[in-house]
Amino acid sequence: EINTNYTTQVENIYGYTSTGIPSNANGTYVKGNTTVTYVYSKNEGKVENNEVIKTGPENVTSINQNQ
Repeated sequence: EINTNYTTQVENIYGYTSTGIPSNANGTYVKGNTTVTYVYSKNEGKVENNEVIKTGPENVTSINQNQ
């Protein structure tokens, strides 16, 4: 609804880091469209240890009864 407040937030995207918060990340709805653009940069680096350490039970059971 026009003249009501809105808020947005940075999303966590694996392998990327937000470069900042846009100036219109929070504001008031106006007539027409409002675009809020978050910019992310790709993290540098490489995986040096890709070992998976298992925790939990030996068997995994689907919670979806159709499977």
